[in-house]
Amino acid sequence: MRSAIERGARQGLKDPDSARFGDMKASTGKEGLVNVCGWLNAKNSYGGYTGMGPFTGQLAGETFVLLGSGTFDSIGGRAVLEICRTRYGLPLD
Repeated sequence: MRSAIERGARQGLKDPDSARFGDMKASTGKEGLVNVCGWLNAKNSYGGYTGMGPFTGQLAGETFVLLGSGTFDSIGGRAVLEICRTRYGLPLD
């Protein structure tokens, strides 16, 4: 499962080979999809690492779709943390 998540999440990154993954949590949703929340660090357009930030997505079989990510202190990152906590019951903080 983790390799499918990492493979899918890398597809949405500017530098897929730079991705470094931290802890991940998962729960099964009503539709049978697996909701995933975790931590990701990758290089930005300038070639520097952004720092560990939260990400979320859904896994169906071996296909993972990245739904959102952000740096820890960004609006996007805070939104991902809130979605993970309230919608999926997967607190990361």
